Amino acid sequence: MSACESHRGFIEAQLRLRRNATAIYQDLVDQFGFAGAYGSVKRFVARLRQRQPEQFDRLEFLPGEEMHVDYGEGAPTRVPGTERYRKPRLFVATLRYSRRSFRRVVWRSSQETWARLHEQAWRYFGGSCRYVVLDNLKEGVLRPDLYEPELNPVYAATMAWSATRPGCGTPIARAAWRTPSATRRPRP
Repeated sequence: MSACESHRGFIEAQLRLRRNATAIYQDLVDQFGFAGAYGSVKRFVARLRQRQPEQFDRLEFLPGEEMHVDYGEGAPTRVPGTERYRKPRLFVATLRYSRRSFRRVVWRSSQETWARLHEQAWRYFGGSCRYVVLDNLKEGVLRPDLYEPELNPVYAATMAWSATRPGCGTPIARAAWRTPSATRRPRP
């Protein structure tokens, strides 16, 4: 039996506060007159951490409920018909339920292009979705807000036409969703 067992409650509380074994050992000595060695606290803490896996909230979505949209930037590429190199914009729209993605490469970015890409994505998916989660792009959002974002007029008309509610990348959506790998490998 470990010398730390009698202080299990205190140690578990300190671990929930994300304190390390050194700080816990110092507190045990200062507050409780702990006579054991630092190594025993370190081993005890390691065993407790193994039993407490990090918890994640699982986000579940209904089919057609939500779509995540983002722009990425591609590698320098030769512009068709010229000798110039530019970085193209990569449009990625991904359904949350199925993870099915729509990807397009565009050379010019504008409000009209942004709205047209949404319409193409909805045609590709066979219909619009209930919510679109954006990353506060200037093509779609003038003033970001979690509940009532101010949209560019062209994009607002597109959203009204499709009966879709826009949302700026919420903290939950940002934590649960990663798009860099999707924007690195566009499909023609």
